[in-house]
Amino acid sequence: MSIISAMMMASNMAWATTGSATTITVPTDFVWQPPNHAFDNATCEGMALGAHPSLPSHLECGQHCDNWIKIRSTVKVSVAAKAVDLAMDVMEIPFGLLTSGKLNAMMLNALGIGGKGQMGGAILSRSAISTFLIVSLIGDIGVVAFRMTYLYSTAGFAELFVDANCFEHGTGSQHMTYIKDNLAGAWQNGLGLTQLGCGLCGFVLMSVSACLGEKFVDAKACIRWLAVAFSICCLVSDIADFVLNTLVISGMIQDIEAAILGDGSFADGSNVVIHWRDPKEPEALFSLWWAVIFAALGSISIFCASRLISFCCCSRSVHKRILHASLVAMRQERESMVGVNKWPLENCLLRGFFQDNPHFGSRIECEYRMYFYPNGSMDGYMESQWGIPEGCPEVVNGKVHCPAGSSKGRIAWLEIHWDVQIEFEGSIVKHDSEPVVFSVVGNYRSNGFENGEMVGHIEMKGSNRQKRRNTE
Repeated sequence: MSIISAMMMASNMAWATTGSATTITVPTDFVWQPPNHAFDNATCEGMALGAHPSLPSHLECGQHCDNWIKIRSTVKVSVAAKAVDLAMDVMEIPFGLLTSGKLNAMMLNALGIGGKGQMGGAILSRSAISTFLIVSLIGDIGVVAFRMTYLYSTAGFAELFVDANCFEHGTGSQHMTYIKDNLAGAWQNGLGLTQLGCGLCGFVLMSVSACLGEKFVDAKACIRWLAVAFSICCLVSDIADFVLNTLVISGMIQDIEAAILGDGSFADGSNVVIHWRDPKEPEALFSLWWAVIFAALGSISIFCASRLISFCCCSRSVHKRILHASLVAMRQERESMVGVNKWPLENCLLRGFFQDNPHFGSRIECEYRMYFYPNGSMDGYMESQWGIPEGCPEVVNGKVHCPAGSSKGRIAWLEIHWDVQIEFEGSIVKHDSEPVVFSVVGNYRSNGFENGEMVGHIEMKGSNRQKRRNTE
């Protein structure tokens, strides 16, 4: 045996793992820098293979290579999840502020959007509550729990690379130990647990405020502001966790792979036992801007979806509150109307139709007997084919505004049918004929029948031809 062959055999035996009798098969792609301690050559070689951004075709990724890729992928997903979580926390706070109906009404009125700020503010508030709950559930609870569980699942792989002694004492070994401890202690991360706790508190508080009735307006406002405070706490803890933990561990992975794909050395002069012969740039773990854009678009999509769901499917109670606000507005407008009857209108019969849903409802014929007074007030009743049955709809507190010299005016009345109140408002037009012939076109809203609230449209024509009903 030649002297050169004997030296190569002795060197290979020195590089072998203490617990393994297998000697190293050194690919020409790698450069080995064995330290003065035993190391697991197969595990270290697998780490080098896994660090390569695009493995050459003549090399295969074995079990140890897969283990490093799992660690790298876990950190990559962790960085992505944390970036998305951070962006969603930023978006959550404005949605929390938009849960204030009064604030929304003031904003809409100031911008001149929607006409009636009270109703628009209620719609925006409900949509903001739904969006806040969804974003909080996903960002503050779901993503945090997923990230911590996913990190913990790969702690065992990191421990294998720590035990393999692939680094000289220094930066590399310290990085690998820190990565192992960070993965193993994922569920002991105080900042992560703080965010999870604050997220749960904010979600529960906002849910409670959404379930409280209208008589708890002040309590609901306080609870929602407290939920927003917990959201701010989530954001602060999330930023701290991102800077102190997520960026640190991802930076350590980058440092290790930069050494393996470079000259095998770290900034402190310590080495990794194996590195690639041809220097390469490590693959970036994640783009933060992509996460921010994704989270922003996701939050906007969630807001639009929650508005659709809350308005069409899940917000019957909110719809009733909005309808109540509309009824109050119509009543106030009717009460503030100045009564004027200069045409003049007297005792009239009006015939036409009403339609409970202007888009889908069927037209139903109707007949009203209305009694107009010189001061512009009016009353009457709706007559049916059976005459005047007990409990028929009564017209009360009505008003007309029909000024002299004009053929157009306004009309509004309150109709009572048992315990149901219906507010009518519309326009009235006089036609050139004697006696006075006129038409009424208007809309109405009610506080509900057995099947729920009612919104509709009415059109009628009438004339001064009927005598007043004997009410005595």
